[in-house]
Amino acid sequence: MDLPKGFRSRTANLGLKEGGADDFALVVSEVPAVSAAVFTRSRWAGPSVRLSRASAGR
Repeated sequence: MDLPKGFRSRTANLGLKEGGADDFALVVSEVPAVSAAVFTRSRWAGPSVRLSRASAGR
């Protein structure tokens, strides 16, 4: 994966999906960075969306 300078990434199989393919990705900035996000408007958003919303609101 081509990333901008100062970023690293890794993928792994955490067993979230069947089949053995990588199902998790992590992208990390080596220096402080600003982020932006867009989330679903669903009232039934899952735990990962609620957690991400809270983190992005900092």
